[in-house]
Amino acid sequence: MGYKRKQAFTLVELLVVVALMTLFLFMTVPFTMEFYREQVLEGQTSSLASNLKVAQSHARSGKNDSSWGIKFLEDNYILFMGGSYDEVGRDDTYDKTFKITSGVEIEGVSEIVFEKDTGKLFVIL
Repeated sequence: MGYKRKQAFTLVELLVVVALMTLFLFMTVPFTMEFYREQVLEGQTSSLASNLKVAQSHARSGKNDSSWGIKFLEDNYILFMGGSYDEVGRDDTYDKTFKITSGVEIEGVSEIVFEKDTGKLFVIL
């Protein structure tokens, strides 16, 4: 009678596989997170650039006979109609709010306004 050996993994083999998988995980997570952050930033940048073009287009065309701009707040920004977001009597029914993704910060400017008819840019720090 022949002796049949059972095929199985040893504890050492299992530990080596787990160690390799753990090492692979710790090496790839930082790259994956950086890629994710870059994609979020790229998406936010694209969205903001598009909305700035909308504001400028509305101002150049004289939509509603008004200037248009974007007001930056802590966690969102607002596309608005008027010479300034804080303008007394400004019609806020045209306001459109866009969320800023957590981890993305806009610094150095609080408001951008495009002049009616010309689309000339005014920045309020």
